[in-house]
Amino acid sequence: MHKPMKGWFRLGVVMSLIWIGTSTVAFGINDFQFTQRAAFLGVSHCTDAIKGAPVSTRKQMTAICFRQLDTDMRSVRQLALGKWLHEIAGYGVAPLLVALLIGFVLIRLFRWVRAGFEGEPTQS
Repeated sequence: MHKPMKGWFRLGVVMSLIWIGTSTVAFGINDFQFTQRAAFLGVSHCTDAIKGAPVSTRKQMTAICFRQLDTDMRSVRQLALGKWLHEIAGYGVAPLLVALLIGFVLIRLFRWVRAGFEGEPTQS
């Protein structure tokens, strides 16, 4: 028979889902900024190299430079994805598991102590 979830358990499930959702969004934004900085650095290196080149070779240098930039950005995106997954596991899921473990231990401890007091007579 299926046992329905009680209030505190439901609250824990909802808070866990909110935590994982917001941490995923936060790390996605961080990943975007990381990739954007890498692209900006690549473009600035290209434009600096092209500015110093003779006018006759600028078009050819532009094509070569931006092809290399495209290749580099693929590598950066793969690096960022690995970084993103590592951050989600390390900062999103691990603290959640630790919090759930601590909560479970505290609840069991509270119930154990309360059960010890149930058998004692009350003083008036």
